[in-house]
Parts: sequence; structure tokens; C-alpha cells
Amino acid sequence: MATKPITPTSGGSITVPSSGTVYTLKTDANVYRSNTKMVNTSGTEVLAFSTPPDLIHRRLASNHTWSSWNGTSWTTATTTVPPVLPAQPTITLSAPTKTTMVVTVSDVVNIDGYRYQWRTHPSSVSPNGTRITPGSGSITDNLGNVFTLVVSTSSPPAMATMNGTAMPDGGNTAVMEWYNNLIYGQDNPTKFWYTYNLTTRSWTRVQTAPPVITPTPTPTPTWTTV
Repeated sequence: MATKPITPTSGGSITVPSSGTVYTLKTDANVYRSNTKMVNTSGTEVLAFSTPPDLIHRRLASNHTWSSWNGTSWTTATTTVPPVLPAQPTITLSAPTKTTMVVTVSDVVNIDGYRYQWRTHPSSVSPNGTRITPGSGSITDNLGNVFTLVVSTSSPPAMATMNGTAMPDGGNTAVMEWYNNLIYGQDNPTKFWYTYNLTTRSWTRVQTAPPVITPTPTPTPTWTTV
């Protein structure tokens, strides 16, 4: 995720737009600025970014407190987590409407003088509120893209994939949900929720998690009189 917090095992980096400075959090749990280890950063478990103004935040593993980099030193944050990033412009994708079709998969049969056909009622798009966890289930969006959570030891608990390919910044994803024509993902270390933009191939943090709802079950094939 483009602005997603990083951990010592997640990989990735954070680039501050105003300065171009690149920050990383390596496996030794120290913060590095332009590949140079910063002072007093030992034991950092999460590194995050917020704007405006452009600020780098870190969370200590020992007491889970946040502090912010002011350019010369780390100062205790005024809140328990970095500020929520500003909302990004909503991009509406135009896509052809998919029509649910009744498909005949067998010949007409006669039973006791009545004629029957076996029909299925496929629905290619996942029901609204479909939620998946690592190694369980999949989501199909309204464009036919298939999303899964593949269990990962390098970026636990799972890597988010689209059509079988790892998604940009998709590591450390705990849950994905299809809600109101948007793909949501929850970052495991921070429990923050993000939505995925298919056009920019990036994630945007949101303040409200998608609701847990019971999806409408897909209709089962039935025998119908014809």
C-alpha cells in the first residue's frame, strides 16, 4: 500500500513527497533514512507516515507508544496513532454491465408426462459483504478480477493477490472484503483498513472499516417445469 505503515518483516519503504527522503524499517528494528541508521530508533515495531504536514511516525515494541520525527529528534506523539491520511479523490470506473444469464446445461427430459430442464443461475460477482481470510475463499469484483489471501511466512499472515499475482504492497494482509463495489484490506500489524484503486494500483487508508454482513447466498440449481 502506497502509504501503508511498514514493519521490520514487511519490507518496503516510505518516501516523503515534499523532500523525496526514503525511510525504511529493517529487520534489526531500526529506522533508516536514505540507508543511514537513525539514532534512538532501536526497538521500532511500526513505521508510518501522515500529511499534512509531512511527518514520519514510529511505534516502539516495548510500550506501543508513538513518536514523531521533527527533523532533529523524536518527540512523543499527541495521539496514540498517526493522524488519518486525507481522503483521496474517488475514481469511478466505467465498465460494461454483466448480465446474469440462465444457462441450459442439459436436454429437456420427460418425467411422468411433464417436461423439465436443468438450469443454473450463475452470479460472477461476489455478494456484497463477502469477507475472506488467509487461505480461505476468494472475491470476484464487478470487473471479473479474482482476489485471494495466500498464506505467507515472509509477510504474515498473508499476501493479497489479484488474478493470481501479488498485489503492490499487499503483504501482511489479515482480511479482505468486497463491499459496495470496493475492495477493502486490513493491515495486520496496525489493524488499519484500506481500499484498493485498480487504476493507480495503490491503497488508500480509510477511517471506517467495512461492516461484517451476511452475504446473500448464491441460488442453487433447480428443476423447473417448461
